[in-house]
Amino acid sequence: MDREELLSTLKKLDEEVFAEFQDEIEEQRFTMSLIPTVNAESPFAAYLEGSILANVSTDYHGISRTGRFERMAVERALKCFHAEHAIVRLDSISAASRVVFKALLKSGNPVLSFNGRKQELCHGLSYRFSIFGADWENRDIDWKELDEQIARHQPKIVIFSPTSFPFAIDTKRLAKVTHEAGALLWIDIGQNVGLVAAGLMPSPVADADVVTFPTNDSLQGPEGAIILCKKELAETIERSVIDNGHSALHKNRLAALAVSLREASEPSFRLYGQQVIANARALSKALQENGIPIWGDGTDCHLVVAALPPDADPQKTEQKLHRAGFMIKTARLPDAERRPAHPVL
Repeated sequence: MDREELLSTLKKLDEEVFAEFQDEIEEQRFTMSLIPTVNAESPFAAYLEGSILANVSTDYHGISRTGRFERMAVERALKCFHAEHAIVRLDSISAASRVVFKALLKSGNPVLSFNGRKQELCHGLSYRFSIFGADWENRDIDWKELDEQIARHQPKIVIFSPTSFPFAIDTKRLAKVTHEAGALLWIDIGQNVGLVAAGLMPSPVADADVVTFPTNDSLQGPEGAIILCKKELAETIERSVIDNGHSALHKNRLAALAVSLREASEPSFRLYGQQVIANARALSKALQENGIPIWGDGTDCHLVVAALPPDADPQKTEQKLHRAGFMIKTARLPDAERRPAHPVL
């Protein structure tokens, strides 16, 4: 059945779904998304995800059983990120995060997290979270606050996830501080993963004990996530994957992930990443020239954090820009208490 015949049959079968599908096509065709986590999937990955491979799932009853597509994805992830161990059969970053938590922590353990990241994924889990933040003036972590919080709370894990922070940090220093305190370092590179894969942002893989990231953001793959870790943690985290019900994934996603990782190693992907950074810096400069303050006065990546006026309504701002054809995300960062403004992410 060709595309036109398929769509015609779908319209007859389910007009409601067909209409919503057409509306989404129009939305994506005529709206520019400025939300870092909203990215188009690679055409190759999209084709494989929608292929007959969707009819076949892989099921595991032991750590050592893998299929060909999973082995490809693992090998390519190891090569792309120079990691010691990779786990790819995870359907979301939320699932990956809970796997890490349950593998490495016990109930009641203290956790120190940059801007409180990952705490939102701990529903039903009992950990004691404390927070450290950013030094926006120096485009860095607030190292003094980090030292104080480590001394006060003695965390088992320190988490750094730069979801709302557009600058590269010294992960070797972060690892040294963390390990000297007897804690593990977990870095979630989030939507920075594409730039890390392209070698355009420093990789934390050599320094962190665990690195996680979604595969459907800037990596432009299928929905899912990857956990990279040191060899000594591999068996513990692999066991947590199985014990927490993540032992199966359809082959279409694994195949789509494998091809996405191959694409991320191509020179064209690096050129694309360079243009993304150039565009972000041009946007940052233009906003500043038009009187809009930028947190940190620039960016090292794809993310621009612009401050709305204190009396602006974030939701109405989003709606107005959407009507003009632009999608943005607004949020109040934890740092907002130190600076009276609504950041636009």
